[in-house]
Amino acid sequence: QRAMDALSERVVLTLVRHPFVQKVYDTWHTPGTVYMAVGDYAMSLSQRIEKAGGFVTERAARVIIAELVLAIETVHALDVVHRDISPDTILLDRDGHVQLTGWGLCCPDVSAQRLTCDLVGTPDYQAPEMLAGQGWYGKEVDWWSVGVLLYEMLHGETPFMSNSQQGVYMKIRTEAPQFGKELSVHCTELLSGLLQRDPTERLGGDKLGGGATVKAQKWFAMHGVKWDRILRRKALSPLSLSRQGGLETVGWVPQVG
Repeated sequence: QRAMDALSERVVLTLVRHPFVQKVYDTWHTPGTVYMAVGDYAMSLSQRIEKAGGFVTERAARVIIAELVLAIETVHALDVVHRDISPDTILLDRDGHVQLTGWGLCCPDVSAQRLTCDLVGTPDYQAPEMLAGQGWYGKEVDWWSVGVLLYEMLHGETPFMSNSQQGVYMKIRTEAPQFGKELSVHCTELLSGLLQRDPTERLGGDKLGGGATVKAQKWFAMHGVKWDRILRRKALSPLSLSRQGGLETVGWVPQVG
């Protein structure tokens, strides 16, 4: 299974060329291990948030989420669903820009007419429709994960915390997230749209117009986000690491072993 996951990751990463999707330059294997030569990065988003004290400001989160939105929009246009978006599958380069990785659980050939039903991914980030028995789901699950990610970046914890995995699942399926009073109105609106339990009403879903509905939100539009500049990596990331020393840069990643 791990070999199949590595193969899926290699196929997607060689197919997708995007500024915010991790690049693969070469692949090879030895008995029991598959290697991929990937672009340099400094640390995961999870590690960077931890270094920042466990949470970040809306301003810092905005650039990260904007870059992630563009990456997901492009991947979804190829009918690929990531299915495991979390702070651990988002890497940051030294300038603080996103490199979306962790494609081993992705599912290709998914559209409004062709759904999937596997229960995969990180429990805290799984969408309600993934937990509904053999429920079928589509690209909307990635947008739910973006909502959970943004929530965690701003609150320092995921929205459906529990002492057990089953408790997390129960809260995801039955409880509404509680937003901090310090959040802006526009941020709360975006979170509410992304964490909409009904996938047909969720921001980013195909039925509502895809990623364009996320990009049109006031949390971006009213705070100076220029999507062409974001795509060209011209927006300065508040999470830049370029002025910090002593960070290990990883470029050669064993995928199976």
